[in-house]
Amino acid sequence: MDYHLILPKLYVGSYPGRADDIKLLKQQAGVTAVLNLQTDDDMRHFKLDWDSLLGHYRNSAIDVRRVPVRDFDPDDLEVKLPGCVSMLNELMQSSQTVYLHCSAGTGRSPTVAIAYLFWCCDWDLDRAITHVTQCRPCSPSIEVISLATARVGRVAPT
Repeated sequence: MDYHLILPKLYVGSYPGRADDIKLLKQQAGVTAVLNLQTDDDMRHFKLDWDSLLGHYRNSAIDVRRVPVRDFDPDDLEVKLPGCVSMLNELMQSSQTVYLHCSAGTGRSPTVAIAYLFWCCDWDLDRAITHVTQCRPCSPSIEVISLATARVGRVAPT
């Protein structure tokens, strides 16, 4: 597992796959909430036991939210991006320290982070892209953000 700080209370990274990863997030990064973008297919592919991980999150007093988004599927990401950003915004507004992840932490989760900065924090899109890609090596889907923005505007739906 690897992760990078995007904002003082927002980290983006790869999936936590073991209890030790969850413990590390809590102790080293002070994570109090996780937004997981992995699908059930992702979980099966990486042989993750979601129920066990959920138990470890609960034991660590980490609030877990999940918005499954199919990997390498720009249409699914575009449709679900507003919900992902809304969920992230809700967590950030409640003063949580959030760990946002997909599988590798290089596509879906940085795309959501950029859209959050653009839609909810009033950042210019280019500034948001530059910031996230400088903080974490990644390949966000900028076209998806542009398409979703044209559809819903620059606000996170509630």
